[in-house]
Amino acid sequence: PTPPYVRAFTASSAEVGARCRRARASLASLEELVRGASIFNDPAEKIAHLVEAASSELGLAAAALKRARASALDPHRPRPGSSPPVAFQHCASVEAALTADLEALSRDLQAAMRARADAVKRQA
Repeated sequence: PTPPYVRAFTASSAEVGARCRRARASLASLEELVRGASIFNDPAEKIAHLVEAASSELGLAAAALKRARASALDPHRPRPGSSPPVAFQHCASVEAALTADLEALSRDLQAAMRARADAVKRQA
């Protein structure tokens, strides 16, 4: 049988994944708007909204992952030197993948914001 902490972590992981997908969608729209912006067609309000949406989703996803780690994984983390159960190893792998995804999305958002700032400077 599946340990209860695995079900709890899986449910939390689904939330984190959904938030990452929404952040990725906002980021894709943001990157498209930043590339297409010009001095005569500057969608500043849409860009600000997308930055806020992506930032919010990333923050909520990071908080959900932190809660999942603290409530579902940390209490079941094996002692150093002992072999973790397969179910725990799987959860730890999912946690690592979600953490890497959040870090990559954060870097991409920062890059889009830098590109936006550079575009605004060029227009000035």
